[in-house]
Amino acid sequence: MSVTYTRYADDMVFSSNKEDDLIGNNSICIFDGDKLLLSEKFGEIFSRNGFQINERKTVLLNNNQRMCVTGLIINQKVNVTKNFIKDLRFKLHLALKYGSEKINVKEILGKVSFMRYIRRKIDINDFLSARYSSELNSLGRAYFPDADFINKFETAKRKYVGLISVNNDSFGSCFFSGGCLITSKHVFEKEGAILNFPLNATITIFITAEAKYNSYSLTVRKPFLQNEMAIVAVDKQLDFSDRELKISSDEYNDCKEVLPIGYISYFDHIQSKVGFVRVVCYNKYFGAKCGILEKSTLQKGMSGGPVLNKFYQVVGVIFTGDDLLCSGDEESLTSIESAYSLINQGMFEQAKKGLS
Repeated sequence: MSVTYTRYADDMVFSSNKEDDLIGNNSICIFDGDKLLLSEKFGEIFSRNGFQINERKTVLLNNNQRMCVTGLIINQKVNVTKNFIKDLRFKLHLALKYGSEKINVKEILGKVSFMRYIRRKIDINDFLSARYSSELNSLGRAYFPDADFINKFETAKRKYVGLISVNNDSFGSCFFSGGCLITSKHVFEKEGAILNFPLNATITIFITAEAKYNSYSLTVRKPFLQNEMAIVAVDKQLDFSDRELKISSDEYNDCKEVLPIGYISYFDHIQSKVGFVRVVCYNKYFGAKCGILEKSTLQKGMSGGPVLNKFYQVVGVIFTGDDLLCSGDEESLTSIESAYSLINQGMFEQAKKGLS
């Protein structure tokens, strides 16, 4: 007899590829007319261990039937039920129609999170969970930025990456995370020297609903500068929580390909080149881990933009400085600095001290 036993709390499931392993006096269950019961042998084991069987829940299912266990369909692959999806779609519709103030967004967030957990185990780019996640994002907070990239890639690039200019002189790309703006340090430099603070910066972002760019003024009191990164705490009056990217909690040792995003030619248009590009090697620069990308990947203006992994989480920040990292034929390669230290070394908290 070859039977697989699975249990979640007090729900027990016995499965096998052969029906004879499950039905019979020496097996797990027997039929008493049309009634399915535990066999005497197994019934004694359960009773001896203090379990009482709920006969109403004792069922025998085969792969020609809808096999539902603990609320999940398990026929060909594990999936949520159609009723689950229907209920989620209805609640999202109400939230989008009447606003998050009248609908329990936490309940919707829980359902979307559960659906993502189940369906993305089979396909990390599952379109249905991405669609509902993206709709949830539109309620005013970026709960799942990856969903926007999967759902509408070109729109997501414009949503999550901005252009920063300082004193109408220095330009670069930027993005948001942890209540802060992240960009390249060179945005706050002139002729190799750090500018004096406070100073005025202009943030330009794309407003998807209006299909146009808007600019916002930001007073930069004291950014936190770390190697080639600059982290700026954003005043509470400017709320960019619907545009925040998630920082990967893993260093990018295993990232063989990454997706760099930034503006080129200073605001002509945003680009990610041709999608994911190859990481040639890793190096150390002033103690920070840096990745060297394949040739002709980045262009002027993209410095400060995010570098994403296959889960569309930030693993790095674009910067220049190839001559410091490379030699010989490698000088034309371009560089990214690991964003792991943003959360590992508490840089967001350090930057927020600059507001006080």
